[in-house]
Amino acid sequence: MSFPPVSRREVETIVASLASEFDHDFPPDAIAILARPEWSGPPELSVQGKTFEIAACESVLAVRDKLSHKKENPLIILTEQTKETLGTDVCARLATGRPRSSDRKDAVLQLFGAVQLDPRLSGNQMVINQLIDAAPSGGYPKITGRVLLEEHAYRTLIDHHLGLTKIVLDESSLLAWLNEPDNRTRVLSAPTQLVDSFFNDRLVMSVSFAPELLAALRGDQRSNTDLVALGVVAGAIMAQHGNNQSAACAAEFKQHIGGRKLAPAVGTQWGEASETVINEMTQRGEDPSLTLAAADTLLRDLDGKELAAASHLLPGGFKATLSSLGSGLLSLLNTEAKPEDILPLLAAVRNHRLANTEIRRTRQAEMGVRLAQWLQTEPSNYVNLNEAGLGYRNSSGWVDYARRVLQNEQDPEPTIAKAYAQLIKRCDERRSQENKEFGRLIEAWDQGETKSILGIEEVLEQVVAPVAATSPVLVLVMDGMGWDVWHQLRADLARRGWYRIVDSGGQVNLPCYTTFPTVTELSRTSLLAGELTAGDQKTEKRKFTDNKSLLRQSNKKKPPRLFHKGDLSRSDGGGIADEVQQVIEDPEQKIVGCVVNAIDDHLLKGDQVRPAWAVDTISPLGHLLERAVSSGRTVVITADHGHVLDVDTEAHVIRGAKERWRPNVGEPSEKEVRVSGPRTLANNGTVLMPWVEQMRYSSGRRNGYHGGATPQEVLVPLDILTTAKDTPKGWDATPHDEPTWWSLGVNPATRKTEQDEAPEIAVRLSDVAESAPQGSLFETPNGVTTEGWIEELLGSELLKLQRAAAGSRAVQDQRLGELLDALQKNGNRLAHEELSAATGIPLARLRGVLASAMKILNIDGYGVLADDGHTIMLDSDLAITQFGLDL
Repeated sequence: MSFPPVSRREVETIVASLASEFDHDFPPDAIAILARPEWSGPPELSVQGKTFEIAACESVLAVRDKLSHKKENPLIILTEQTKETLGTDVCARLATGRPRSSDRKDAVLQLFGAVQLDPRLSGNQMVINQLIDAAPSGGYPKITGRVLLEEHAYRTLIDHHLGLTKIVLDESSLLAWLNEPDNRTRVLSAPTQLVDSFFNDRLVMSVSFAPELLAALRGDQRSNTDLVALGVVAGAIMAQHGNNQSAACAAEFKQHIGGRKLAPAVGTQWGEASETVINEMTQRGEDPSLTLAAADTLLRDLDGKELAAASHLLPGGFKATLSSLGSGLLSLLNTEAKPEDILPLLAAVRNHRLANTEIRRTRQAEMGVRLAQWLQTEPSNYVNLNEAGLGYRNSSGWVDYARRVLQNEQDPEPTIAKAYAQLIKRCDERRSQENKEFGRLIEAWDQGETKSILGIEEVLEQVVAPVAATSPVLVLVMDGMGWDVWHQLRADLARRGWYRIVDSGGQVNLPCYTTFPTVTELSRTSLLAGELTAGDQKTEKRKFTDNKSLLRQSNKKKPPRLFHKGDLSRSDGGGIADEVQQVIEDPEQKIVGCVVNAIDDHLLKGDQVRPAWAVDTISPLGHLLERAVSSGRTVVITADHGHVLDVDTEAHVIRGAKERWRPNVGEPSEKEVRVSGPRTLANNGTVLMPWVEQMRYSSGRRNGYHGGATPQEVLVPLDILTTAKDTPKGWDATPHDEPTWWSLGVNPATRKTEQDEAPEIAVRLSDVAESAPQGSLFETPNGVTTEGWIEELLGSELLKLQRAAAGSRAVQDQRLGELLDALQKNGNRLAHEELSAATGIPLARLRGVLASAMKILNIDGYGVLADDGHTIMLDSDLAITQFGLDL
């Protein structure tokens, strides 16, 4: 009988399976292996710590001779002599009492401790050979059954060569694993036949694009192919399947996947898996921009510019959505489109993945649409300063906020940049007309009459003192803060748990007018003195402390205290000065005032920086507010004047003139008004001030100016804020409503209000408890029963477990359903104010409700709900996946 030769690896495998025989007290002398009697390896082998001498014996006599001259080490005898030809006495000296077969199948059985091979594995010589070649010195872990299954054998080999045992081989997991350079190297260096079989025959059953992945890797051979970028491109191509450009790009794409034809289903699934990987990268805090840029470049190289434009992942797609929005805005401005035609174009911008990172550009897009919607409203026609003040506070001040955002920086996309330029021009023209009307009202005003408005000198008596009668007060004077800045800042405060309260007498809701001209030494001193007067910081401190209306609400031994910029800061720059902190936290100190100069200081610069005003950008506002919370103080926040920005201003240098006002010399120009009366505290009671934004009398340029007659400078924000559970007696919680044209996709007619719930706000909004009944069906704000995935989610067992883990204060199903429904109906993306309007949850409460919802929905940190500080985003696909919804 003739037997095939054996390799060193086969010999080591057989010997390893019998090594325990040599641990007995009387070990055998040899291991005989049925094989061609030839050996080209070393004369000795070491297996499991034992040394064996190898002998190739053609005849029975040669076998007997080797055994009779055996040295200390046992033998490995390679022979074709069987048990019958060797004889009983020779076999008695052999391990297991007979020669061992060199059959590779038998060797595999020994390696796994199996009795039988799976028939599918028995005929797969490639796998048999690979198992022997890859076998560890002690064999593989022993199987629990008798039969070695083909799946187990394959998994063993793949684990050895690729390390994939712990990876769930679904589409996105495999793609993410393969996109690691080290793993790509392992695939390329593994046995070719094994990898071919694994990717082309086995993986393809669960990962349709597995053969394309392998072809892409081998086509590159540098282990740096970005398979996720390729998948994004494949998905973009097949998203447009059927048109000529898609077919042309698919034909060119073949060069990246070994000449294979990209099937529609394969490209689609590869694209979906790539998007999943990108989302997971983002959720881990990784930046996928290089991958997306690579995909964008590849698609352009394939002449697929239009396909890139349709992608909600690629930079080219984001640019295209902005371009489409720009075209829509231009059409609307030229009366070729309707306002409702613009919202889907904005939704495409907001739904693009890059909207989460291109926050500035997305915000500008939102502001552009808002301004376009404002231009569709009827122009104002105010007959008195009360109407003009309310109109500016409730509408035009929001316009100036949006204009400020668009003026901050030009968008690099030409079409949207052109649309913004036309929008700003059109809005500037309309706002200029409003300013002109406002200036004429100022000029004609009998300044002694303030019954229908609130003079800045009346704030201490009419607002601060009544608040102090029921609660300790912190008065924050934000020097230079106009309504456009306040609209930004108050939204940030609302997100931090501050809500607005108003007095029953309505004084807080009156428009508040500063002095003339609107300069600090007049307006701020009048505010802090409680009377129309001029002065400096010393005057302000003295008169604030001696103010009779404030003294009546103060402890006799603790009169009101006022701190200016130099008093607030610590010498080491960390937080606020110890004295200020101690005074604010003193329960006997009823009234404390602080002047914060960050905004006014910014105006003095000429760097043209346009900051996004928030608590963190105004030092030391955050520290002061923290002290107010800890000491239970109600906050009165106001300003001494506003400002206009330096946007294409022209200098008209006149002798004796200040930034935005000049002495009463000569007749006013068509851009100026003459203002006289008891509120005009300079130049003997008469001054000239411009009503246009673009005029200044100073030669030097700054970020902004004040002193003029525009509502931006003259009208002062005034609000009362608290975080306390109980509002001060005589005061009511109320939202700070934005104008209806500010809404983006939320129908104002369907907005829900919850005025009865506002007083329930707790000091820590994350502790807000919901009391709505639990159920799987819920009513949306407009009364429509919502079904589908949200209903499935609310009824899922996993959600119940998440709710139980979150505790008794977890947001209930009714409220959670309303949140998700509002987001889903508005493109999965709403600003805080819009979500508040859509659900009826007061803005101050929204933060706590969202925190509770995120705790329930965001399993393992994956962002089903995300909040960038400005916008709430819902990933409905991730919710369906995370909660295993069967739809």
